[in-house]
Amino acid sequence: MVSLLWMQAAIAQNVTGVQAKLDRQVTKELASIVANPQRPLAGLSIVSIKDGKIAYQQQFGYRYIDRDNPDNTLVVDAHTLFRVASVSKMVAAIGAMCLVEQGKLDLDADISRYLGYVVRNPHFPDAVITTRMLLSHTSSLRDDGGYNFPSNVSMQSFLLPAGAHFDHGLQWANAASASAGADFAPGKYFHYVNLNWGVLGTVMEAVSGQRFDVFMRDTVLHPLGIAGAYHPDLLSTDELSRLAVLYRKQENEVWNVQGP
Repeated sequence: MVSLLWMQAAIAQNVTGVQAKLDRQVTKELASIVANPQRPLAGLSIVSIKDGKIAYQQQFGYRYIDRDNPDNTLVVDAHTLFRVASVSKMVAAIGAMCLVEQGKLDLDADISRYLGYVVRNPHFPDAVITTRMLLSHTSSLRDDGGYNFPSNVSMQSFLLPAGAHFDHGLQWANAASASAGADFAPGKYFHYVNLNWGVLGTVMEAVSGQRFDVFMRDTVLHPLGIAGAYHPDLLSTDELSRLAVLYRKQENEVWNVQGP
């Protein structure tokens, strides 16, 4: 029995040693990525989860850089918050599915039913557009006409041909733009689009009766214990103090390793 216990202890110690060696190797490789002279990163935060437990985590670099007073520079730590960009689409999809479970949102219903006006791709006027299409990037919407607008531009005026901000209608795929016989009608063709999610957020507001960022906070983020928000006004003072500044080496909007 004593021999068996010694053997088990030796195996456990060996496994721990192997894992520690792997961790050191991973840390070294990640540090080299951050310090790559051609593509340096200001900061990086890594977490690996296995079987529901944190298997590895490490932070590198800085979340705030003060070149004039280096003493004010702040390092990235385990509590640093980052903008997650399009990962927010996945989280928004969770919110949409909560509304489906509540019976408030039908994935295959015409979104016109929720928005209060008829939404159609003018090149495919007989094809309805559904929430499922918005979620799966098959709505036939495009980012070519933009997807970030000032508050005086309504979605209705941008999506509808008679709208004041419809412009050249670049936000809609058309039959002439099809290549190699592809069918760009709603539901027929995958094309990654950001605009879909602005429309989805508006649909979610219509069926939930809440502003999108507030709905996501109350329905998804807070119940899951996630420190985050779809608008900085909803972050606490502590969360705001932990935000990482976004840095990129650029000059005149072009990547330049020698740039500021």
